[in-house]
Formats: sequence, C-alpha cells, structure tokens
Amino acid sequence: MTTRNTNEKVVLTKEQKKIVLDALDGQDGGFDIFVEVADNLTIELDGYVHEEGYRDTDYWNGTGAVEISRTADVNVTAFRYDEEGNEEVLDVEHEFEKECYKYLQSA
Repeated sequence: MTTRNTNEKVVLTKEQKKIVLDALDGQDGGFDIFVEVADNLTIELDGYVHEEGYRDTDYWNGTGAVEISRTADVNVTAFRYDEEGNEEVLDVEHEFEKECYKYLQSA
C-alpha cells in the first residue's frame, strides 16, 4: 500500500464538522484521533492540549468566575482509499483547522 498526496480540497459539511469537534471534546495532553465522517473519508486529528492554570476573574465580588488558560495545537488531515487500497491524503480547508484550534482553546 502506498500513500499519495492529492491537491484535492475537502470541504466538510456542518454535520461532519460537528462529529470532528465532538471527538476533540475533553482532550488533554497529546492526542492522535481518527474520525470517520463519511464512507471512505477519515479525518485525523493530532496535537496537544495543556491547561496552564486557572485565574479567578472576579476576585473582589467572589462570584467564583474562573478562566482557564490553555495552550493547544492541532493538525487536521483527511484521507481516503482508492480502488487499489492506496491511501490518498487530501487537503482540509484551512479555516476548519483554525476552528478546531479555537475549540480546543475554549473547551
């Protein structure tokens, strides 16, 4: 089996994006996740999330509001298999990778 990079762009549907973002929910530390979003279309998410600490955002009024400081990184890759069983790597829209990063930062 060989891997071949294509220049083909993958634009995920709203439902497929939700499936991927749900897979990122609760991640802490390093991760490498494979999410099947359609028949013969898999998204790989690899990266890390690290909580740096907590900060009370309302010390004076004592409401208990807490802000979590995080660092995160994520790489998003899509792939499928051709008729001969060879892996084809596809480009994922850059905006969705940003969306995954923002999700991890705020989760």
